Amino acid sequence: SRGRWTDTADAPVGMLWMPKILAKNVGWSAASVTRTAVHESVRDAVDALRAGPEPDLLFADIRLSDGLSFRVFDEVPVRCPVVFATAYDAHVVEALERNAIDYLLKPLQAERVARALDKYVRLREHFQGRLTGLADALSRRADDGPARVIARRGAALVAVPRERVAWFTTAHQR
Repeated sequence: SRGRWTDTADAPVGMLWMPKILAKNVGWSAASVTRTAVHESVRDAVDALRAGPEPDLLFADIRLSDGLSFRVFDEVPVRCPVVFATAYDAHVVEALERNAIDYLLKPLQAERVARALDKYVRLREHFQGRLTGLADALSRRADDGPARVIARRGAALVAVPRERVAWFTTAHQR
């Protein structure tokens, strides 16, 4: 499967090991993992997220060249999960208010990043499983019930195939 990740950093590092960790822990094939961008400033990150498409996962450094990355979330609706990384532990609560699934302290260690990615996978599977179950239930419900509905057309009653019914209305006559 394929995956796209973006990170924000005031001093971008290679993170050359990241595609391997993503492939191992998230299940994205190493060749298909795409680092869509590195944004060094709040302004760059906002512009890129507005332009889209949104990444599957966002790694966000708290301190960027022109301010705190939290400003990005104030300006752009970010719906993807976020892993925050910083040298400061003072922003945990604020990070949790902005889609954080983890909060990593620098220097980043591959093992700790792998645990954050494992959390991402578990959450993704949990919600995908729920959506799959809901879709299955809805499709089963759509198959239940009569094949035809009796409706009034003028003074006559007619049988209408269920797939031709778009909605029902009533005049509430007494």
